[in-house]
Amino acid sequence: MLHHQLLHYEQALSASSQVREGMVDLLTALDNSGLPTALLTNNHRAATEIALQKHSLAFALILTREDAPPKPSPALLKRALDHFGLKPHEAIYIGDSEGDLQAAQALKMTVWFLATPHNSTFHPRFEYPVELLQALRQHL
Repeated sequence: MLHHQLLHYEQALSASSQVREGMVDLLTALDNSGLPTALLTNNHRAATEIALQKHSLAFALILTREDAPPKPSPALLKRALDHFGLKPHEAIYIGDSEGDLQAAQALKMTVWFLATPHNSTFHPRFEYPVELLQALRQHL
């Protein structure tokens, strides 16, 4: 019963979700550059699909908590790296939470953050997706 309630809550949140300004441009630029993208979320696949369809977002790979233990476990990140045939030092993980930080650190993977009210002490941290895109272009 609790699992059903959680799923219902996640689906309602996904249905009311909004995309951060500049995020579609960031994802489009990454796609145009040929860099593979993955969405790694602790959410349920059904809730994730609602948000992706609502905002017409696409990723080369989508992994949810049904695919591996949720973050802070590094399992989702490891599955994504394996999928793309990458080693941790060959990728950058973009996150926004303490769980993202812990998962990336467990693999010694570079992690950057999109700003939220809850991650003001994380670095590097980007207030806007366009800033993140500029940093990625400089890094590459």
